[in-house]
Amino acid sequence: IWAVLIAGIGATVAGRAARLDTTLAFLGAWAALIFGQAFYYADPLAIPLLQLQSGAVLGFAFHMISDPATTPRRRKARILHGVLVAAVGFVLQKYFVTETGPILALVLMAAFLPLLDRLWPGGDIPSRQETR
Repeated sequence: IWAVLIAGIGATVAGRAARLDTTLAFLGAWAALIFGQAFYYADPLAIPLLQLQSGAVLGFAFHMISDPATTPRRRKARILHGVLVAAVGFVLQKYFVTETGPILALVLMAAFLPLLDRLWPGGDIPSRQETR
């Protein structure tokens, strides 16, 4: 029940910030990666299901990755950003054995925000400079 509550509140926050696409891209990619790992190792499905219900994963997905100041302006770039954070975070967490893989991935991907904004110019929200 806590996972549903966190997801519900988080979806409201991310939706109001117009960043739900980033959150859903991250969660979809993260789910694909952990379910893929479970199938590869023949783990029971309860393991990835519990990992998806983790308060840390849900809190990160709905409240950290969806921050408008640290996401690209265009929808396509935000979706790519969410998928890349999930992929890099998964590699860091699973192969470099760090508990903070997704957070480190978000920090690393912040360096690429200007590139993503340049590849997809314009945006459905004002640029960071325009909001100051």
